[in-house]
Amino acid sequence: MKFSRQYSIIRFERSFLYSGAKNRKINLILSAISDIRLSIKDNASLTDLAKISFQENDLDKAYRYINFSYEDAEFYNSLHRKTIISSTLPLITRAYESRSIIQKNELEKLLFISVTLGFILLISYCLFTSKLKEFQRLVIS
Repeated sequence: MKFSRQYSIIRFERSFLYSGAKNRKINLILSAISDIRLSIKDNASLTDLAKISFQENDLDKAYRYINFSYEDAEFYNSLHRKTIISSTLPLITRAYESRSIIQKNELEKLLFISVTLGFILLISYCLFTSKLKEFQRLVIS
């Protein structure tokens, strides 16, 4: 597939024509790929993809896309892009960080449970071996 700036713009504009989320996403993805391959830093399609991913609750993609878009806007020094991104960036970042905190708490609980079970297993092993030794002494004598 041959990418060009015109191809990227056409795909981006075409994404607005489709009401279906799938066709809109496909056009935005193709536009973003074209922009990235051509090293075009004025990339609006990734910002829209981040918004769609956020709405679909795919926080990993949304977070990556919005951060990539922001870095491009910083590099390009586009005040307009920064303004557009800044309306979405805090929402996605907060949701991503909230999910990370929840995952961290769940991991801490699982670690506590694992350590507790390991400790119980160790105590059970010690009790079992002491009873086995006591049983062997009784059988031998």
